[in-house]
Amino acid sequence: MMGRVLASRRTFPVVDYGIRRDGSFESVESASDYVDRTLEQNAAEVDDVATGKRSNAFITSRFGYRTGREAYTAGQLEPYMRTTYRVGIFILHEPRSPRGYRIYTAYPRNDGD
Repeated sequence: MMGRVLASRRTFPVVDYGIRRDGSFESVESASDYVDRTLEQNAAEVDDVATGKRSNAFITSRFGYRTGREAYTAGQLEPYMRTTYRVGIFILHEPRSPRGYRIYTAYPRNDGD
């Protein structure tokens, strides 16, 4: 995780390119559980994407316990590892899918940055 964040850092005089976070769930099973629960907790937004009212959505949920870990950088040169308590999911409208949407990415995260 740390390597991907470091490798992505490209700084130019005006624009800073690079990922700020790279998270990982503890297991495939926990990832599936957190994703399912996050989709359920954000049913209105998911329905809007599934029906085509919106082309995409980024949804999050906070859990009262650890969801994973992430390498994070908030502008400093070196990323650091931190425990996460949220899950973020980016979904896209997909009319060919029986659900009407597809998950583009999902990862453990923290908010406030």
